[in-house]
Amino acid sequence: MKSETPNTEIMDLTKVASTFPKLASPNIIRENMISTLGEMLRADTEVVIVEGPDGAGKTTLLAQFAEHHSHNAFSLFVRSSSRWAYDSGMLTRNLCDQIGWALSKEKFRNPTSEPDTFQLYGKRLLDLQSKANYERATYYFVVDGLNEIPEEDRHERDMILKLLPFGLRPFRFILSGPLDWLKNSSNRIGVTNSFRMSGFTFEETREFLRDLVEDHKALQSIYRVSKHPGNLASVRRLLQAGEKVDQLLEQQPEHLPELFQLEWRIVDGEDAVLRLARHKQAC
Repeated sequence: MKSETPNTEIMDLTKVASTFPKLASPNIIRENMISTLGEMLRADTEVVIVEGPDGAGKTTLLAQFAEHHSHNAFSLFVRSSSRWAYDSGMLTRNLCDQIGWALSKEKFRNPTSEPDTFQLYGKRLLDLQSKANYERATYYFVVDGLNEIPEEDRHERDMILKLLPFGLRPFRFILSGPLDWLKNSSNRIGVTNSFRMSGFTFEETREFLRDLVEDHKALQSIYRVSKHPGNLASVRRLLQAGEKVDQLLEQQPEHLPELFQLEWRIVDGEDAVLRLARHKQAC
């Protein structure tokens, strides 16, 4: 009699990364952009800065890149929701775990015999550099949201940047945010290039709304107004909430804040959490 093997999750670096975001569904893979980022970093570029307005999909793209390189991309997704979300000490410990997994898989936790996290991090970086040189492999550091850290805590941003091993040949870096603040950093950084996010293509828009919009002409109209992924996410939420496509097209604005106002009209007035969010949006 066959014994059933329980389903097991395949382990990779995205599972070890404690700050890795949960990607929304449907998740449109930006394959061309992932490929372009990889090509830029295979040339003489050490650092690529992914730029774009809020809602352009920078976090999603960086997460998709990390998933595509799930065995050799270390990631930090920084948020300003609380000081713990950008605490450099906690992020250092998680980078230690990620590098430890890349070095020895299951035995990646900080050993109790080495309580100094920064000392352990330095040791693991040296081991990773040796491994990369021996295997002629490239390892990526993917960091999102550093520009979200409040200015009064900019020392945390500086500490996180100092964790990144700029200047060492086997390592390449993808960061999000304005290029200027990185150039003003005290870190010695090699060739840096920017990558500007573009909106969805028509095919990506069709895939994103496949289950909600069947009419080709309606889809074309939505695409003309809302190539921006953030706008399209709002369109999707409106349609899921019961808004009709033709009604939406009659009133669909070109700017994201106005599009959010359409969303607020269908918020359930009895939902305390959503009412609070509505109040904050209006402030």
